[in-house]
Amino acid sequence: MESIRAIRERNLLDIAKTTTGDDAILLQRISHRLHQLDENSCNYGLTKRQEKRVDRLEEQAQAIAGKYLMLAYHQSDPRGWSLYLVSKAAITETQPIDAIYDRGLAICPH
Repeated sequence: MESIRAIRERNLLDIAKTTTGDDAILLQRISHRLHQLDENSCNYGLTKRQEKRVDRLEEQAQAIAGKYLMLAYHQSDPRGWSLYLVSKAAITETQPIDAIYDRGLAICPH
């Protein structure tokens, strides 16, 4: 069975094929923080401060994704990975981002 570290490292290499190495690391950190907040939201609910933090993290991810003609999608169910990058070209009226995000690049939150 593959370790969490091995999964994270393999995912980092996959992200770095699309972005720079620094952006790949930052996206993993954002995904980790979002995942923690998603767990809190599911178990206890979020405070106003935590809700603002989620918004800031989503904005950071969106800014990074935009540099690569992609969109960031925050999937808030804590049972899965929290952050995905989806090509802008893949999104259409009949294929909105929330219907196709899982075909994008998942960002490891661990």
